[in-house]
Amino acid sequence: MAGIVLPEEYKYVLATIGASNIVSLMHGFLTGSARNAANVPYPNAYATHDEAVKDPAKFAFNCAQRAHANYLESYPIFLSSLLVAGTKYPLVTSAMGAAWLTGRVLYAFGYKNSKHNSKGEGRYKGIIAPLVQFPMMGLALWTTYQLVMSA
Repeated sequence: MAGIVLPEEYKYVLATIGASNIVSLMHGFLTGSARNAANVPYPNAYATHDEAVKDPAKFAFNCAQRAHANYLESYPIFLSSLLVAGTKYPLVTSAMGAAWLTGRVLYAFGYKNSKHNSKGEGRYKGIIAPLVQFPMMGLALWTTYQLVMSA
């Protein structure tokens, strides 16, 4: 049985994972500060619709909370794609990961700062994230295929 030999450049994949932890913390701080500004008590995950319609701070909190939740929903796919594709294509994968993280930051701040009572159009500032995530998933699948077929 042949093992997987990691290329020297895999360190960039690991650095991208480290950066993703910083982006995750940023989401937490962004949401926490918005929660405090809106006076939404724990354990409430969101302000109610009626509260958010009347109060821009509560609307902003809901947007920040949704951006954070969306990050966490996408994060396992991002990490698994990064780890797998990085075994064969570490530099391309790390660059895609950096672009994804940049998109997630733009998404979070854009969504949180969306116009009050809008549909959160500011989130579209982070459109690069899904545009990069799907090719990165494809690269992970291709890498898996190559590994299986070489066995």
